Amino acid sequence: MDRTTLFGLLLGGMSLIGGHYLEGGSAGMILQATACVIVLGGTAGAVCLSFTGPQLRQSWQSLPCVFRKPRDETSDQAVRLVELAYRARRNGLLAVEGEVAKLADPFMRRSLQLVIDGFPPQQVREIMEMDLTQQDERGLMPARVFEAAGGYAPTIGILGAVSCSTLPNPPVWAPGWPWPLWPPFTAWPLPTCFFSPSPTS
Repeated sequence: MDRTTLFGLLLGGMSLIGGHYLEGGSAGMILQATACVIVLGGTAGAVCLSFTGPQLRQSWQSLPCVFRKPRDETSDQAVRLVELAYRARRNGLLAVEGEVAKLADPFMRRSLQLVIDGFPPQQVREIMEMDLTQQDERGLMPARVFEAAGGYAPTIGILGAVSCSTLPNPPVWAPGWPWPLWPPFTAWPLPTCFFSPSPTS
């Protein structure tokens, strides 16, 4: 697990609640069930309207990557590629076809399979560049989903506060702070502590 990400998330949340507590408030004033329903439910609905099911599923599956440090497999792949090249030079390309099919990296597996099938080097390069571009586009989709959620959350919080202000007798949780003003406080930790920073992870 990436300790920096976990530390940043805890620091942001604790700073928000701690600052509110120093001003005489309490965590219960911020973490309200009603405000959470408004902000989280509204944000989820807006995100669902903005993206397709497969895109949302991909983003959900990539969520652990926010907290997990990516493993650098460059050295292992380089060693494996040198071994395959050495065997192909000694025994021919067809001798390594079985090992190529077992490679875990789909990009390397496809590129080497094209070489074994006899495609010219320039054509292999063009095909793999197109494939790499498509992978980059797919890889950016989860970041776009989280970035959109970071933009929707505070807006939904403000809309919730405005809609709740139409209540005939809104309850007062603290002197000078009517209940309708609290949904934005629940909205801000979401984009600042999780949704907005997540795309960079």
